[in-house]
Parts: sequence; structure tokens; C-alpha cells
Amino acid sequence: PKLSETCDYLLENPRNHMTHLFPKFHTWWLVVTLIVFNVSQTILMIALDQKTPAFSSLGSGYTVANAAFQSIMVRASGLNSINVADLKIESQVFMILMMYVAAYPITILVRSTNESEKDEGFNKVGFRSTTFQLSRLLVNDMVWIVLAWYVICAIEGYTDGAQGFAALFEVVSAYGTVGLSLGLSCCPYSFSGSFS
Repeated sequence: PKLSETCDYLLENPRNHMTHLFPKFHTWWLVVTLIVFNVSQTILMIALDQKTPAFSSLGSGYTVANAAFQSIMVRASGLNSINVADLKIESQVFMILMMYVAAYPITILVRSTNESEKDEGFNKVGFRSTTFQLSRLLVNDMVWIVLAWYVICAIEGYTDGAQGFAALFEVVSAYGTVGLSLGLSCCPYSFSGSFS
């Protein structure tokens, strides 16, 4: 077959051949979702943290660039361009949320566009809906995160809410495979390095 016929076939039946190749509508949905995540976190960081030590020494252009970089990295690789511990608690909570939902748009698309399950007749009403999958994922993941957080806090014997929050930040970062940490002010390693 000609190359154009092959490409047309792949574009019409993307999930028959690749797990992360989606139909046009789903691809645009994913792009818009990721743009909304990045833009909302960037705007929130600029609005809330412009006067914090993390951004106070930077000019406006560098503030925007660092906020945008940090908002992308919070779901990707955990690289820092600023000291995350210097951000306001609201930004840190939003970072936890973004680390937690980082893989959901792709995971939901992979599951909802699975051609083999549609062919086998598993596409029953309610069982493959996006809201059902999202609620199931949120509950399943939340159980493991809360369990790990509880065990760490119980073993460490935290009496300070700030340490408990830092432990939650570490757990969500590890669970989302991000690698971001609030760190320790006394040592050059992550907060999880202080666990006994």
C-alpha cells in the first residue's frame, strides 16, 4: 500500500496499533487539558508567590519563565528552578494536586479509547464512562497515598503539622513519580532523607 493509505488507516484506527496514539478529538482534549493545567498553575504561582522569597529577587520576565517552568516540571520530572519550600502553602497544595492528577488525562484516554475492549463488548453504559473511570482512579490512588502517609507519620511520630504536610508532599511526589521535594533547611537532600 501507498504511504498515504497507511497513514490514513493509522489515523482512522489509531488504537489498533499503538497504545498512546489517540483519535483527533481525544488528542485535542488532552492538549487542551494540559494547557489548562499549566496555565492555571503558572497564573496561580505568579499571583500568589510574586512577593515570596522564591520569586522576590527575580524580574517580571524571569518570574513568568520560572513559574511556567515549575508548573510544567511539577508533573514531569521534579526539576526545580526555584526553592519550592519558599512558596506559599496554597501553591504547595496546588502542586500536590497537580502531581496527583498528572497521569489521569492520559490514563483515562488510554482506557476510554481501548479498541480491544470495545470489540469484546465491554462498552456497557456507565462502566467505561470518563466520570466512572476518574472516580475509580481517584479512590484507588487516594487509598494508597493516605495509607503510605499515615504509616510514615505514625513511624516518624510527627507532632508538627508542617512536617506532616511535608511528608504528604513527598508521598504524592513519589506516588506520581515526580521526584519533587520540599527539602530540608539543614541538609542538602530531600525531606524523605530525614525519615528514620
